[in-house]
Amino acid sequence: MSSVTVTFGNGPGTHVRVMVGNTGTGTGQAPPPGMTTLDKSANAFGQVTFTGHGTASGRFILIWFTKLAAQSGQSGNFQADVFNVVVRGSS
Repeated sequence: MSSVTVTFGNGPGTHVRVMVGNTGTGTGQAPPPGMTTLDKSANAFGQVTFTGHGTASGRFILIWFTKLAAQSGQSGNFQADVFNVVVRGSS
């Protein structure tokens, strides 16, 4: 694949990594073994395109949230929204 475009909610401050690999199960505490980071963002909101430095391949795409944005008007609550994911490959 050459890129992954994710449409997040409008709340800034979410940290996320987009990963690709062939392992679909993990512990929930860390990404599954063998997953490779395609790209990351320290302020994911709106539409963000993640691209790697080369062509990545794998069966699974993982959107791994490492920090959630504070929920507007809700002290101590955190949230991230994903509305759409588009994966683009090369032929």
